[in-house]
Amino acid sequence: GERKLQEAKFEILTSEASYLKSLNVLTSHFLPNLLGSADDDEVTNLFSYVIEVRRCSERFLSALDESWRTSYFLPGILRILSEHCEKYFSVYVEYCTNQIYQEKTLRK
Repeated sequence: GERKLQEAKFEILTSEASYLKSLNVLTSHFLPNLLGSADDDEVTNLFSYVIEVRRCSERFLSALDESWRTSYFLPGILRILSEHCEKYFSVYVEYCTNQIYQEKTLRK
C-alpha cells in the first residue's frame, strides 16, 4: 500500500513537470509563430487562458518540488493539492470552457 502511494505521489510530480514543459513549448514556440500569421480572433480562440494555465502549473510544480526537496515522501502533497485546487485551478475551468472555440478555429 505504502509503495503504491509513493508511486502515485511521484507520478503527480513527474506528470506536472511534463505538462509544464509542454505548456512552455506551446507558449514559447507556437504562440509567437502564430502571432504574425493568424488573425487576432484565431489566436485568442486558440490560446486564451493558456498563459494563466502555465502560471498555475508553475506554482503547482514549484510547491510540489519544494515538498519533494524536503522529503522524497512528499508529505505535504494533500495540502498542496487542496490549496492549489481551491486557489488557482478555476483557470482550468475557464480554459476548458473555451475548448469549443478552439475546436471551431482548428476546423477552419
